[in-house]
Amino acid sequence: DPAIASGGTITLGNFTLKARAWSPGSLPSQTTSVAYSITGQFGPGDLAAGNSHALGVRPDGVVWAWGSNTSGQLGKWGPDALAPIPVSGITGVKAIAAGYGFSVALRADGSAWGWGDNSYGQLGVAAANPQPTPIPIGGLTGVAQISAAESSIVARKNDGTVWAIGANWYGQLGNGTTNDSNVPVQVTG
Repeated sequence: DPAIASGGTITLGNFTLKARAWSPGSLPSQTTSVAYSITGQFGPGDLAAGNSHALGVRPDGVVWAWGSNTSGQLGKWGPDALAPIPVSGITGVKAIAAGYGFSVALRADGSAWGWGDNSYGQLGVAAANPQPTPIPIGGLTGVAQISAAESSIVARKNDGTVWAIGANWYGQLGNGTTNDSNVPVQVTG
């Protein structure tokens, strides 16, 4: 397989994912092309890329994950996945997001679910242990839109309010503090 040059592209189905991989403190990696075969199609907005893993959700609401699995971000304990695998334990997904070692899904019923790294309580669990299978994120119901950052999640509810959970090193939870939170806090302002 030839290396993908910096600025190169990977074509998956009916869309193109632009990628660049590197390790901190090193030069861009010699990433090679990989062919994936996934039954069904992905549309615009149906992909998310975390630090070292990626997600896709098909129109049937099934989430697929691939890449690193150091914290269970692929939806189970086990080795990294070099090709997409379905995530068990969650159905009816309409949107996805990916952070640093964790994954988030928004179900059609408006509930937010997460799995993988929970170092800063971003999955709504007080213990900082990884969660290898999808769990509902308490307090994030009636959600219309979801996004993930390195170690936090931001959600817009159907009523227009914005809520955040997880790491808050720089005030990214938007609640006027720098305290991490394992329960959703309303973004003020």
